[in-house]
Amino acid sequence: MKLTTMAVAVVGISTVLAMIPQTVRADIIWDVRVDFSGSQEKDHPETGNWNVMDHTMTTLDDPMDYDTGDPLSGITINGEIGWSRSGLPVDATAHEGWLDNKAIDGFWFVENEPGEIVISGLDMDNVYIVEVAAAWHADGDISQRMGDYTLAHAGGDDSVIWDCVGDSSTDGWITWEAVEPRDGGSLLLSVDQVPDKHSPVLNAMRITAVPEPASLVLLGVCGLGILLRRRR
Repeated sequence: MKLTTMAVAVVGISTVLAMIPQTVRADIIWDVRVDFSGSQEKDHPETGNWNVMDHTMTTLDDPMDYDTGDPLSGITINGEIGWSRSGLPVDATAHEGWLDNKAIDGFWFVENEPGEIVISGLDMDNVYIVEVAAAWHADGDISQRMGDYTLAHAGGDDSVIWDCVGDSSTDGWITWEAVEPRDGGSLLLSVDQVPDKHSPVLNAMRITAVPEPASLVLLGVCGLGILLRRRR
């Protein structure tokens, strides 16, 4: 009988976890997308709910969820990253992934001093996926425009900024997976100039909250308990 119960337990856990598809194992709690622009007079009529920040609005309180448009109370995004500009001559070719053309036709850029983006008010029980896009309309050798993008506690990357017109389908963004917030529930993104390269830029950022993996295991165990009780 004990052997039978153990067999049911093993099969039960496998069954429950198998019932949780990969998209649910990384189930999105909320999705915030920020367009770092040169102007507040901007919208994204053909996509979801983008948050827009320019150099006159360096603090964004209660950003909107991309899908629902609902404000996320208690979350703040603060940016100090030099100057902003709008009006890059982006063509109408759709971009792959989470970006759209509106999100890359303006940017913030760094000169001399590193720039910082701080996201605060995050739930310590979740983990986060952070994606950063840096694009430029080529005006020469695009490899000369490079930035050092670092997410505190999650590492960094010296990334060549991609040509948003000449290579408009390239998924040229940086992604950090399963990032845990720092004490107090914050994330720090820094953007710095690489020696002997042109000023780096920041066009857009996406922050996605997903459950901490242990929560999903607990969900599987709870589901197993329900299955066992039903068998009895």
